[in-house]
Amino acid sequence: MSSDIESSTAQPAPASVLPKPPLRIVVLFHPQSDAARELAKDMYQRFTFDAGGAAGLRIPVTYGPDLGDGLPPKTIDMDAAVHTLVVVLVDRRMARRVKDSTADAWGNFLVNALADAPQGASTHHVLPVGLDDRAFELDDRLDKSSFVRLDIIPAEDREQRADELAFQIAVRALHFLQRNTLPANLSADTHPAAPLEMFISHAKVDLPSLTAPEEERRSDPVMALLSQLAQGPVDGWYDAKKIPPGGRFDKEIEAGVLASSVVVSVLTDRYTTREWCRREVLESKRTGRPMIVVDALEQGEIRNFPYLGNVPTIRWNDDGANARTVIGMAIREALRYQHNLAALDPWKQPEDVVLGTSPELLTVGRLPHPLKRVVYPDPPLGGEELDVIKLVADGTPFVTPLSELAARPKPANFDLVGLSLSGSTDIRRHGLDSEHLGTLSDDLCLYLLFAGLQLAYGGQINHDGDKQDDENFTVRLFGLVRSFSPLAKDLGGTLAPVLNYVGWPIYQGFDDDDYDLYGRQAELHEIDPPDPLGIDKERLGLDERGWCPPQTPEQRFAWGRGMTAMRERMTQDIDARVAIGGKLDRYVGIYPGVLEEAMLMLRSHKPLYLIGAFGGASRLVADLLERVPRSDFTTTALEKLFPDTYKATIALYQDADVDFSTPEQIVAELNEIATSGLASALANGLDEMENRTLIHTTDPRTMIELILLGMSRLKTAPE
Repeated sequence: MSSDIESSTAQPAPASVLPKPPLRIVVLFHPQSDAARELAKDMYQRFTFDAGGAAGLRIPVTYGPDLGDGLPPKTIDMDAAVHTLVVVLVDRRMARRVKDSTADAWGNFLVNALADAPQGASTHHVLPVGLDDRAFELDDRLDKSSFVRLDIIPAEDREQRADELAFQIAVRALHFLQRNTLPANLSADTHPAAPLEMFISHAKVDLPSLTAPEEERRSDPVMALLSQLAQGPVDGWYDAKKIPPGGRFDKEIEAGVLASSVVVSVLTDRYTTREWCRREVLESKRTGRPMIVVDALEQGEIRNFPYLGNVPTIRWNDDGANARTVIGMAIREALRYQHNLAALDPWKQPEDVVLGTSPELLTVGRLPHPLKRVVYPDPPLGGEELDVIKLVADGTPFVTPLSELAARPKPANFDLVGLSLSGSTDIRRHGLDSEHLGTLSDDLCLYLLFAGLQLAYGGQINHDGDKQDDENFTVRLFGLVRSFSPLAKDLGGTLAPVLNYVGWPIYQGFDDDDYDLYGRQAELHEIDPPDPLGIDKERLGLDERGWCPPQTPEQRFAWGRGMTAMRERMTQDIDARVAIGGKLDRYVGIYPGVLEEAMLMLRSHKPLYLIGAFGGASRLVADLLERVPRSDFTTTALEKLFPDTYKATIALYQDADVDFSTPEQIVAELNEIATSGLASALANGLDEMENRTLIHTTDPRTMIELILLGMSRLKTAPE
């Protein structure tokens, strides 16, 4: 990113001192259980990232590996995070003993896992969850173990099941983040007591009278919230309950806010006319408490209280279930706050102040001065907002991980970085799914862009319905630059447009709508095919535009030649390449595209950064460099994968006298390249251990730190 920001002196941390994530969640289930998989995805969306637009908590959620045998993982590296919470979704499919019995294996796994992480004595935890009545037949040794009882909630009520499981997970996550362990008596089969207190800020004048009809009292937001809290394990603070006779309102309210985990302001028509409501909001903001607003306005208000902003807001809809939704949202914000603090703490410098929420004038004004630096969670605030905040902070720097990255000096002599990325065929074997890859690609690309690097990508924009990937990463990347360019401008710089390298014949099919996708966010580089192509174009069935689909052996041969020419040109232009995922099927030509791109980098001795935790062709390259056998990459395997075209396409390469390598030759070449180790083979500035960390990590911040560390050690980019 081109930037006028004063450069930070912070440098990437060595891999040996990269901090662990404070918390991660591993959800295990039988791969053939659709209901369990959907519930696992619900947990991913609630705790990591919601593709529907809601801001996720960014707590890592992964699944168990699906190796096709239905068996549990052989082991789980609990120490990959400070706290690991393993959630095991047990149902009739997991407990089945007839035909393809896996029950014994899962029973042994769960019994041993519970013994290895004893509740109350471990920094990790295993949580069994019963999805149906057969779940409790898994293993007799589990008869005395406490299960989360989702079986008592109708299977069709998916939302309520997800709410209950999310609550059980959130309670344990809060215990870990606040107290480092779980109480020994915390039960799963009942609602466990949550380690938080919810401050209910409301205007008493709006409460229905004691003589009001029952329906009116039930529909009132405050009464509904208090009723819901009375039934559950979350303690609610409100003045009628907590302030003793003769107590001072100001002192009691201040103490109540300070002791609370989250503040819930119920905004009614007369809320902001009440002095004590305004005081409660001000005290919440001064102390930096996590807060949500319940919008229960009916007619409106004459003047909105200005300090009710900058927090999540939910509209009260009077349907009776909204109280549960509000409480769930409040718990979510309390957890977000605690996780932000824990995640930012390892990255802070001495004397930094770390905030769990975005800074505001009131919050900053209460901090002890002078301040060296204030660190707060992403996303960074806009420059105009920070300028106002700095007026009360004597010019103190306010940074987030993203803004700090943008302020670093750009890696010397590294301008254009190639990106190898496509859907990963075998991603489920690695305990992940397509949504994980989408989130990772967004985060990593954003970090690379804010580090001042320009990205080159050879992906398609999927014209004419020719969709070779589950996710359109090309358009997604364009959108990323478009969405975050205003933020880059606020930080004093600009995001470089993506250079989209497109090979023949793909660009022959472009029309005005395709060209419009580029805008200012991307530049199109059309790469001509090799001359001679090696086949008469008349045999390809080109349409009037000069385009054809990659269906027949002749067409696949032509596409493969065009893609190779594009990748060779891209390899010449870029200074380094980052490889993630990569299809092992549904590709054109005779090699996976990401594999070919990696091979070109290795042969040219240019820096290659391999991220293999998401499987695909990137993991294939990493495995072969480390001499891990891959039976899925042999001539025989590819002939079975493409029974109608592979042999015929190879014959066309031979007839045209075009050089190519068989899978066996590629394996031998990679084995030979790695003879002197990963550091030498990848030429990326990282040592053996750091490269292995990069290959296996799923954390985007760790990836970018390692990539920038490697670049910083390379004095010049290879020619």
